[in-house]
Amino acid sequence: MLEQGEAEREVLVKHGLSDTLLTDLATAVAEFDASVAETNSGRLGHILASAELRAVGDEVVQLVGMMDGLNRYRFQKEPQLLVAWDAAKHVVSGPQVAKETPAQAGEVKPAA
Repeated sequence: MLEQGEAEREVLVKHGLSDTLLTDLATAVAEFDASVAETNSGRLGHILASAELRAVGDEVVQLVGMMDGLNRYRFQKEPQLLVAWDAAKHVVSGPQVAKETPAQAGEVKPAA
């Protein structure tokens, strides 16, 4: 539509179209296209980063598994160190989800 408007600019201006409307529209369309490109790039970056994190996480799990075998052998005669190792290898981390209170469960939030 913008291209058609540009092609018929003289006729449109003659019938009351603002001189700057098509220029402003072209600028807005260019900004929108840039925003879409940036959003797509950000989404791709997020997807790639997530895949990399999963790969690194898998590698860490594999390394801890190897360390487990080595440390179990190493600490077989020292039960207190073996217990400490068992505790250390089961550290839970990551996003912590807050539990909903009963008041929040029935709470109605406005749409975004």
